[in-house]
Amino acid sequence: MRKNIEISEQQLGGFLEQFYDYFESGYDFEEFLKVYLEKIGLDEVVVTQRSGDGGIDLKAIRYGVGGLAGADSVEYFVQAKRNRPGTTIPIEKVRALRGVMPSGSKGVFITTAGYSNKTIEFVEEDLTRPIILIDGKTLVESCIDNEIGFVFTPVFSKCAMNALRDTSDDMPIEDEVTEEQEVPVVIVDKRITANDIRAKILRMQKHSLMF
Repeated sequence: MRKNIEISEQQLGGFLEQFYDYFESGYDFEEFLKVYLEKIGLDEVVVTQRSGDGGIDLKAIRYGVGGLAGADSVEYFVQAKRNRPGTTIPIEKVRALRGVMPSGSKGVFITTAGYSNKTIEFVEEDLTRPIILIDGKTLVESCIDNEIGFVFTPVFSKCAMNALRDTSDDMPIEDEVTEEQEVPVVIVDKRITANDIRAKILRMQKHSLMF
């Protein structure tokens, strides 16, 4: 798992748009969430909407003590909405989720959109039937942290290398670069021409005449 990745709000917004556009339908989004929920630690994740299970899109279980089924396990009922970023989920959708949650279960509402303050307040009013709200930006950040659908290019860091050295080492450290100044290594494809070769030979000949 990658941690402490600095991403600006502008970058995060761009990632969210790409993430939203990737899914051709709400069904595709639900199938992705099955894998996502499994990767973040839930078990027995199933997609249920196509079976008409009361508006619940996915179900999952988190095993309790010792990972044993039935021993302090918790059922999760998940509602998924692939709505356009920048829009908000109507509070009625979240209220409907709570209405079909059995006692002792937890709800999760996951969307590529957002939630209004009124919806957040509604969720916090009844902690006996908790609902976790995951908006688009939170979902993308979670995918980045867990390396789900996002890849990273390694960057050489002098700071990281310097941290490995003994602090008692008196050898000077040149050109110390902060994390904010780090830049990726760029490989330039330069073709060597006949003129380059002739110039190199002339330099070698001139150098040999000096000794």
